[in-house]
This record gives sequence, C-alpha cells and structure tokens, in this order.
Amino acid sequence: MLTEEYLTETMRACGAGQKLTSDFLDCCRKGKKEDAIHLLNRQRAKIMEHMHLSQRQVDIVDYLIREIKEEASL
Repeated sequence: MLTEEYLTETMRACGAGQKLTSDFLDCCRKGKKEDAIHLLNRQRAKIMEHMHLSQRQVDIVDYLIREIKEEASL
C-alpha cells in the first residue's frame, strides 16, 4: 500500500511543489484516482519539457565543440 509519507517523499523527489503535493494527497485521500493521475501527468509533462530544453542545450554545446574542432584542423 502506498503510504502518505511515501507519496509525499516521491512527489518531492519528482520536483513537485508543496501545492501540487497537497492537491495530489488530497485526491488520494478522497479516492479521486483520475484526478491524482491527471496531476501526475501534468508534472510529468513539466519534467519532460525541462528535459527537452536541456537536451537542446547539450546539442548546441556539442555543435560548438564540433565547429571549433573542425576550425582548428583547417
């Protein structure tokens, strides 16, 4: 069984703020599983957006590294 303490720690670990965690726990207490899943999906989308931004930044750095190496070999 998922305890409230476990759910709270897990929400913190995934970067959820106090309001989202509170709303999520409230849904769980009231048996509103669909609402809880909706909140988790919103948090997941937020995390994915940040991940994609970070990947774009890594791609830019990699591009610059390749360009500098190519320029240095001329």
